[in-house]
Amino acid sequence: MDQHPPSLSVIIPAYNEEAFIGATLRRVSDVLEGGLLREVVVVDNGSTDGTKAIVKGFDGVTLVTLDERVTISRARNLGVLSSSAPVLVFLDADVLITGEWAKQLRQDLSLLEAGPLLVTGARYDLSEEPSALEEVWFDRLVRRTHRAATYLNGGNIITTRAVFDAVGGFREDLITGEDVDFCDRARSGGAELRINPGYKTHHEGYPKTVKAFFLRELWHGTGDMQTPAAFMKSKVAMAAVVHSALWFLCLLFLATGHLFASMAAGGTAMALNAVLTVNKFGLISPKALVPNFFYHSVYLVARSFSFLKR
Repeated sequence: MDQHPPSLSVIIPAYNEEAFIGATLRRVSDVLEGGLLREVVVVDNGSTDGTKAIVKGFDGVTLVTLDERVTISRARNLGVLSSSAPVLVFLDADVLITGEWAKQLRQDLSLLEAGPLLVTGARYDLSEEPSALEEVWFDRLVRRTHRAATYLNGGNIITTRAVFDAVGGFREDLITGEDVDFCDRARSGGAELRINPGYKTHHEGYPKTVKAFFLRELWHGTGDMQTPAAFMKSKVAMAAVVHSALWFLCLLFLATGHLFASMAAGGTAMALNAVLTVNKFGLISPKALVPNFFYHSVYLVARSFSFLKR
């Protein structure tokens, strides 16, 4: 057992993450070895698979067990309550840190231990062995958001307990979008948001099939559908509903024999999708545009159907 209190608390919420949690914990142990005083807290968020048993197999990991699933924000906040260090690292159970990440942390640790109002980290990179879907959709998206990001992914945030206490932690009523909200409130409270690509991670949970991609976006869209105010603030949600409504009209007109109206509605939906695809990814080659046009259609339909899961 360490003779001194830890400098670093790593908080990892996990819900049914038996496929990833073992690799995530091994990576934390491997890249943060060498005298760094740390504690690792895993919050088992009501898992029904083997997540809890896997975590119990790791020495030195504090396991917080929840009987029922709560929001990921609530799980992260409970993890902090079970931790003690002045520096907080929020990882997700399917995120692998890298040697580059550890090197950057060691450079910043003395500053972070002083308790400044600072939130740092980076957006996720692809998985270590990316699928074709990841390389087509997520690769360019990751590179664009690295350049223009205004928030950090919740599973790769490094901050101080001073910031966490000042903003009151993550908003526990949010199903998704809690990372955006946390960063916004931290900045409003005077914290500096410092996006640093040195904190490189691999997101192993990126979907590798169209079905998994649809389900991912179906879940991610629920935050924009929680309230009418949230919906009106989300350009993505509004565009998704318009896109799906146009396709619904296309099919309705076709079923009722109005061929011209059906073609007009379908053409408008395709044109809207094309504009949104280019806006999201920039001017890309036809080779990349065609699959991304398809994936963006799936994305918009999933986001519109999020209304049913709100």
